[in-house]
Amino acid sequence: MRALAPAFALAVLVGAGQLHAQQAPAAACATTDAALPAEFAGWNTTQPVNAATDPGALVGSALPLGTGASAMLHPIEDVKFAVPPGKTSPNNPSGLGGLFLLNIDRTGTYAVAVGSAAWIDLVRGGAAVASTTHGHGPPCSSIRKVVDFQLTPGRYIVQVSSNTNPEVRIMVVRRP
Repeated sequence: MRALAPAFALAVLVGAGQLHAQQAPAAACATTDAALPAEFAGWNTTQPVNAATDPGALVGSALPLGTGASAMLHPIEDVKFAVPPGKTSPNNPSGLGGLFLLNIDRTGTYAVAVGSAAWIDLVRGGAAVASTTHGHGPPCSSIRKVVDFQLTPGRYIVQVSSNTNPEVRIMVVRRP
């Protein structure tokens, strides 16, 4: 038994060292959103936007390009989506959602960034637009998810679903 005590103590110290090493990157992010990449600089300037519950009621729901927006979402059963959401969260099958208008005037790659794990769909002409890439936001930022789409000029509907919080931060930027 006594021979096991030093081995146990060593295991505890090694485990504590590994835990400290895993937590070290978080300490490097003491200030969130302080050093966002230039394309996401508008994330820190948010304006209120209405989340619509019906594709025919998008007045006041336009997302500005390059500026963050904040919106209160609705119970998902109250939202009439333009197309069924591409995914629902198994942890939050109902959740909260809303619709936003997005006007694009130049062909290019556009990123939709959100501050949560919400599901994002882009719709044009009654059909979902396929994303080109998706991933996490920049390190040390409150941007949780970024989804890229290749878009041509026109009017789009941004659908947010499966959000767990009543408020969502969202931003659309044109990639360089």
